[in-house]
Amino acid sequence: MISRAFTLIEAIICVTVLAIAVPPALETLDSVASDRADAVNTIRAAMFVELILESCLADCSSRDATLGFEALADEAAYIAVLRSRIDSIAAPYLQVGMDYRVTVGERVDRTGIVNPDASKNIYRVLTVTVTYPSSSGNSFELPVAILLGQIS
Repeated sequence: MISRAFTLIEAIICVTVLAIAVPPALETLDSVASDRADAVNTIRAAMFVELILESCLADCSSRDATLGFEALADEAAYIAVLRSRIDSIAAPYLQVGMDYRVTVGERVDRTGIVNPDASKNIYRVLTVTVTYPSSSGNSFELPVAILLGQIS
């Protein structure tokens, strides 16, 4: 029985083929891993936005003088109260490099535009923007705006 081993030429060809094929495959895997990390961070950012918006919605229905719909008129004071209440539950998001910004717009009508008839401007646009890191080192922003109205 004749036993045949690899020749030096076959071994060199094998190493050459692997050297050509492996780097693009690894680069693709790295790209896929980065895209997945960005997708996971986007989901986390959406959950963070939801947490903040739920707090704002609850505030608007509150009878507390520092909360309620009328508290939105003093944006700085409202945001300070909001931050003091939610920073403890927001800590896991803040610790992974996320941050948030809340802006309260002026009174608008149901279309989101300031109406010349002031009696129709019974809503406010509240925007929550979450900034979160990307796998490339840059950062993404996820802004979400809602119309808030006073519960009668």
